[in-house]
Amino acid sequence: KFDELYWRFYMKTSSNWIGQAYKVTRGIVFAGSDWRQAAIGHLWEDGPDSLGMGLDPVSGVKGSTVVTTKYNDFSNLTWLGKANGPFQMYGTANRGKWTCIEVRMKLNTPGQSDGVMSFSVNGTPQATASNLNFRGSYTGYGINAILLESFIGSSGAPQNQARYFDNFVVSTKPIGCYNANEVRPNAPTNVRVE
Repeated sequence: KFDELYWRFYMKTSSNWIGQAYKVTRGIVFAGSDWRQAAIGHLWEDGPDSLGMGLDPVSGVKGSTVVTTKYNDFSNLTWLGKANGPFQMYGTANRGKWTCIEVRMKLNTPGQSDGVMSFSVNGTPQATASNLNFRGSYTGYGINAILLESFIGSSGAPQNQARYFDNFVVSTKPIGCYNANEVRPNAPTNVRVE
């Protein structure tokens, strides 16, 4: 029953990257084995014609009842308002560079609109969505899934290109980025996600 989580990861695109990647990560409150979702905290595109990232928090609850019936049940989700950040992750200047991204998702106190979602890039705050009512008065589950995503869109990637994730950490407290004086852990070898 995590009501608040932070997750941090490093992401890099290949040097030949073009276009918007659309999906990046999301925190989810799954409310049943049928994959219905009480709340979702997306970090994904800031717009189809831009190269940045934005928050897009969502509720799947009315009052204390989960109204979604499956994963991405768009017809039963309530979108809580988008908040875009200025960093152009997929722009030419950031190709081939590791970027530190940290996301915070705090569910609302049951019955109040005090939830928060925010993200930072390389330690610099990018966007915050506040006064959110993620879950109404529902308390069955808290945040119970964090996803890193590679879905680019229904038309697929415009060319053969890659996006990499590393140093993924989930915590109940802020994590932060590595600094020059820290010893970084060795990344696992022989791992590939498709």
